[in-house]
Amino acid sequence: MSTEKETPLIVGLSMPQAQPDAAQLLQSAREDGYDYVTTDLPLSQEARSDVIALTGRWWRTSIVGNVPQCPPEALLKNLSKYIEWAIHMGIPAVILPSPPKDMVFEYAQVLQSLAIDAQSSNTQFWIRTLLNE
Repeated sequence: MSTEKETPLIVGLSMPQAQPDAAQLLQSAREDGYDYVTTDLPLSQEARSDVIALTGRWWRTSIVGNVPQCPPEALLKNLSKYIEWAIHMGIPAVILPSPPKDMVFEYAQVLQSLAIDAQSSNTQFWIRTLLNE
């Protein structure tokens, strides 16, 4: 008989979205046994019609934000807007693209400038990494 406490496996669902609707995605994912869904983050609250469809509880527990892929210059220009929106909504984690190869320092500076706000709201940064390069 093992005395170790079992840790539950938490599994999320990430699907390409033509029109982001976190409420519909979450309902479908929950029916299929997933714990959370990912949804692309907007640059502004006005850009999302589904914001009021979910209560704050669901945004804080079951939604992981995704910063969409974009050219490096646009990514650095808008990265703080994406993350600030996620922090405002109480989203627990944000999936970030890999740092642009020629802008790693600038990318790190943006993340560092937002780290205290992210920490105080319990928002984690999940950074995509390439393992084959």
